[in-house]
Amino acid sequence: MTWLNPVVLVSAALVSIGLPAPVLAVTGPTMSANQFNQMLMVDTHLGYTDGTYGLIKDATGRYVRADAYVKAAADYVGIHIFRDGLTDGTAGSSPLSYYQTVAKSGISFVLVASGNTEAALSKSLSQIDTLNSTPGAVGSVLAIEGANEINNAPVCWGPPPCIGGLAGGVARQLTLQKLVRASTRTPKVPRVVYFTGWDAVPGSPGPDPASGYADYNNQHPYPNFGQPPYFWLSRDVALKNSTNKTARAMFTEVGYASGPLYGSKCNGGKGGVCWNNNGTWGTKPQVSEEVQAKFTLLIPFDAALLRVDRIAFYELLTGYKDKGVSDSGFGMFRYSANGTLLPKPVATALRNLTTVTADAGKVTTVTPLRYEVTGLPTHGYCPNVSVSKCTFNPTLAMQKSNGQYLIAVWAEQGIWNPDTHVATQGVTYAATVTLPQQYSKLEVIDPYVSATPIATYTYAASLKVSVVDRPILIRVTP
Repeated sequence: MTWLNPVVLVSAALVSIGLPAPVLAVTGPTMSANQFNQMLMVDTHLGYTDGTYGLIKDATGRYVRADAYVKAAADYVGIHIFRDGLTDGTAGSSPLSYYQTVAKSGISFVLVASGNTEAALSKSLSQIDTLNSTPGAVGSVLAIEGANEINNAPVCWGPPPCIGGLAGGVARQLTLQKLVRASTRTPKVPRVVYFTGWDAVPGSPGPDPASGYADYNNQHPYPNFGQPPYFWLSRDVALKNSTNKTARAMFTEVGYASGPLYGSKCNGGKGGVCWNNNGTWGTKPQVSEEVQAKFTLLIPFDAALLRVDRIAFYELLTGYKDKGVSDSGFGMFRYSANGTLLPKPVATALRNLTTVTADAGKVTTVTPLRYEVTGLPTHGYCPNVSVSKCTFNPTLAMQKSNGQYLIAVWAEQGIWNPDTHVATQGVTYAATVTLPQQYSKLEVIDPYVSATPIATYTYAASLKVSVVDRPILIRVTP
């Protein structure tokens, strides 16, 4: 991802008419809208055949779920990169042909490689290669990921006596990197993603992936207790194995659950979505559908400031609609009695966001936008830590190929009470956005509400906007 730091320039237009030029204390970076859009992924479980991803065949025997169901959901939210694992029909899982159908419909993948021996890992990579070489979907695999959550699914690497724990995860990752780099497959998969779950392994966070283990660092930073995301996504918290704050990184799972309560032991007895892993209780935050939508909108903007290359929202569809299992409530859709998808607020909010940020063209050279934002807090929600741990400037500019810019502004604050499971009212901040010259049109968009502007100003150089608990976008038209 290419980043340009903001610059402070003087407006020649204002100087030419004898007015003092404003000194704009720009603190947010500028990126292209396409860079922002390419950050966005969703987690899926295409391998499931006994839940909401279950396969459906038409009269000719062709699998159609990809077109009629999963692809429709992806099209609705406007995100077409899936993070998943690849299956081949073993043990009743989906066949490889199903993934090929999905890929040919316009979906790209980040795929978790499977196998706990070099031979098994090589077989998985061969299957990934088959998908990546599918006619009509060549190059659809963007990256290959290491072991998934070794704290929850322990790795025992190699033939007996195998290597377990963090050491097993590291040894497996080294082999994955070696096999991918040595491959002569065409097209060659260009990137390898680190394994996850190392932060929950006692003793060590594991080595820095930059030391020959992967192209991208990786983790699953689920915010706890219904708190906003910035603190939990920050590299000091989420990526403790590296001190490099700008190194390539992905978060291949992150999200909020809005499902019903499934355990009184969760969240220290406060309730929440729970499941049992090896006899111990694990937790995920549980919030209302409205809070889920607002905080999910914050995630990509926070990730952009943290220079995280891609983030995968967990998840597109809840895996099982009628079972109280671990992923209940994370999905972006409800289900009607006949199985029809009904968008939750999070799906509609993301649809609005991706509609506004969509760019049919490409910005080849990013030109930083000169602007100043005042009136916003300079730190996020800090759960029992120093404010310095979550200090940031909540603004980001995106450049589009048609000459427009989008300025995102937001205020991050707690709006969920985990004790009562009730949303609370956030503080309203009066932000002022100032530009160095008049623009023909400034439009204010609240993607939580709509992709249509809620206010429009013509031939204006500044505006005031109310910011509460989700991002607000200002579209700048020259």
